[in-house]
Amino acid sequence: KRPYAHRIRDIIASLATRTDANDHPLLAKRTPKKVLLLILTSDRGMCGGFNVNTARATVKYVAQNEETHESIELAIIGKKGLEYFRRRPQYAISKEYRGILENIDYEKAKTVGDEVIASYTDEGLDAVLMVYNEFKSAMTQQVIVEQLLPVVPEETLEDDVAATMLDFEYEPSKADVLDEVLPLHVNTQIYRAILESIASEMGARMTAMDAAT
Repeated sequence: KRPYAHRIRDIIASLATRTDANDHPLLAKRTPKKVLLLILTSDRGMCGGFNVNTARATVKYVAQNEETHESIELAIIGKKGLEYFRRRPQYAISKEYRGILENIDYEKAKTVGDEVIASYTDEGLDAVLMVYNEFKSAMTQQVIVEQLLPVVPEETLEDDVAATMLDFEYEPSKADVLDEVLPLHVNTQIYRAILESIASEMGARMTAMDAAT
């Protein structure tokens, strides 16, 4: 799913060169005051520092930004993340996702994505970020803190080229295209991150078991 997710990013980047940030609520940039962190952990232990590293990255983000953000809430996937932050009442858990990691498919990720989008648009959130382990190899996983909303397209075109580009004619309309593509992008990135996290968990568990006495 990583190549597909990256291709979706390219499409969003292309659209963004022809789109004003105010054309869609998922593109609008605001000062991040109310922030939601979507945290991906595992349901099981015995996987080394996999869950601890994710929790530490979350704690670090909160510590570094609590003075500039009015509120930071947590939405947690995985029992281990829930157990960790439930023991620390200073962190506000707004959503607990259960059963997501069992036989994961796109529809489960879409359920999470649809709720995140609804929270972003209905509850006045300014930003949503994901905290998860990105799979590098069976031996290496890297904790990533990645902005999910508002959608920030990657810059794929040089400024001088983008400035001379002609716009598309949108059918049925630009708003309808954005309404379809932007939620697809969000849901796809969540699905990719969950798969990255599961692969990282398996690699971390294999390494931990190899090192066990």
